[in-house]
Amino acid sequence: MEFPSRLKKLALLGGAACTAIGGVVLWKDTIAGKKVDTLKSEKEMEKEVAGKVFVVTGANSGIGKEIVRELARKKGRVYMACRNMNKCEEVRSEIVLETRNKFVYCRKCDLASFSSIREFAKNFMVKESKLDVLINNAGVMKCRKMLTEDGLEAQLGVNHMGPFLLSHLLHPALKAANTSRIINLINLDYRKGVINIADLNSESNYDTSKAFYQSQLASMLVLPEIAEKWKQDGISVTAVYPGVCATDIKRHMGVDKSITGNIIANPLLWFLTKSAERGAQTPLLVATDTNIELSGGLYSNLKPLDVDSVALDKELAKKIMAVSLYWTGLMDKADLVKS
Repeated sequence: MEFPSRLKKLALLGGAACTAIGGVVLWKDTIAGKKVDTLKSEKEMEKEVAGKVFVVTGANSGIGKEIVRELARKKGRVYMACRNMNKCEEVRSEIVLETRNKFVYCRKCDLASFSSIREFAKNFMVKESKLDVLINNAGVMKCRKMLTEDGLEAQLGVNHMGPFLLSHLLHPALKAANTSRIINLINLDYRKGVINIADLNSESNYDTSKAFYQSQLASMLVLPEIAEKWKQDGISVTAVYPGVCATDIKRHMGVDKSITGNIIANPLLWFLTKSAERGAQTPLLVATDTNIELSGGLYSNLKPLDVDSVALDKELAKKIMAVSLYWTGLMDKADLVKS
């Protein structure tokens, strides 16, 4: 009688474990959000991608890598714009073998270097006559105080000034596509941002979080200004919040640098984060869906999201626009005064 009783207990424990695991899977799926393929068929998606030219920054890991993988799978022509070329070539080989799409290229583009960005843009324009979609995915989050090659605070330089310059340099190729798109990945922490015009480069005082928030707000402020200006050229500019994802964007933060964070915090955060593959879904939708017309706006979880009022200050947007044009070398003081 004892043996069957033990079997019954084991069966009950097994059932409880299966229920718990099923609950965790459902929870993760809910947190992750919908995939693009719930809205359209594979054939429809391929029709929107095949033969088009894409540039994806930060494409050798995380969300960028998953975006490239999906675009390659749908027969897109994809340029991986990366800082680490060894890692880029490694990931490119993996994606080409998996998707059987040889039109995936690695190109050097370090967003912490204006000269690198200019070199990438120049070489791209020699190779391609048009650009259908630019996805500004690369970024850095809450790092210690560092400067870019051009002397800018790293988070402002990499998250805002770098993509700003790249977008402007690629404008002729985007215009040549007749209907093209720029997708800027953004963090909702822009809502906490404060633009310190007097110390924009954080020279007098540096706070890792405030600098990150400022970089995100700067990008959101200029977005509608650029979108309105380039609308006549058939270029839409849209921000996308991918959600809280398990990527190496938080590599500079304490949770990834401490023993406690890796043993305790990260396992707990697993329950609350999306995978990189799920984080790539909204950028992919906005980059490819021909029915989306939200230039100057924000998307998240495959649908529009209201922009916070902090990013709708037009006077502040003009100031950030002017500083961005000047610091990136796109305009000199004389031209700024005239404009």
